[in-house]
Amino acid sequence: MRRRAPSLLTAVLAALAALLLAAPPASAHTELMSSTPDNGARLARTPATVTLRFSEPVDPADVHIRASGRPLGVIRGGGDKAVEVTVPKTSGQDRLVLDGQVLDMEDGHSTSGALSFPLTAKPSGSSAPPVPQPSETVHTAWITARWTGYLALALYVGGLALLALLWPQAAQAVPRTPPAMHAVQEARPPAASRTCPTTSHSGSARHP
Repeated sequence: MRRRAPSLLTAVLAALAALLLAAPPASAHTELMSSTPDNGARLARTPATVTLRFSEPVDPADVHIRASGRPLGVIRGGGDKAVEVTVPKTSGQDRLVLDGQVLDMEDGHSTSGALSFPLTAKPSGSSAPPVPQPSETVHTAWITARWTGYLALALYVGGLALLALLWPQAAQAVPRTPPAMHAVQEARPPAASRTCPTTSHSGSARHP
């Protein structure tokens, strides 16, 4: 009985080892390895295509990519582990985000992920037209005209103030005619109505 125990234990260990060696290796899920452009790259505008490279062979029909909720076209791109995604032009956005889902060809497991690309170009609809800047000559002429207007206004206001100040003094300096002189001038007849007395000669000359 004691001899059978070691042999039975040896048989159990051998069976376990055979099971472990006969078991198929666990298959790895399909993962995204890289992309062109790289994830997070700053782009001046929306790229026409984005290339995705996976760790396992993929079928383009099993790769589903969306941008802003819209499905994008996917085709084979440079080998059985890469696909090419067609990206339409977008406007009014400062970032391109691609949401992806890929099915493993062996076990059908689904793997999801996302790529994000900041867009540095400003949206065409939101940019305001540039405001023309005046030239240096126009700016200098405008400043000169403005200060000339200020000086003319100061001279005008100063002249009015000086005239208002001197007017009462000038009115007081004019000599006034006494009332007696006015009475004499009113009693004197006009010069045209005065007649010079004439000497009348009576009789005729007598001749001796």
